[in-house]
Amino acid sequence: MVRASLSTRGQLVIPKLIRERMGLHAGDKVDFIVQENGDVVLRPATVHVQSLFGCLRPRNGKVATLEEMERAIREGASEGI
Repeated sequence: MVRASLSTRGQLVIPKLIRERMGLHAGDKVDFIVQENGDVVLRPATVHVQSLFGCLRPRNGKVATLEEMERAIREGASEGI
């Protein structure tokens, strides 16, 4: 069992062993899930960008070129978006 103490400001430091096991890093968010029996589950809420690779598919099946993306950025910037 790993134990931590709650500060007077309500802050809790997650022990290093738990952070490493959960893959947590500075700035990551965590969810506290309260179960029906009163137990609380701590779960990482941060999704790292690497885990999103390949999750989006182009609507028309065509992948945009770098030049097309740069042109769209320029056009958006010129429109004040």
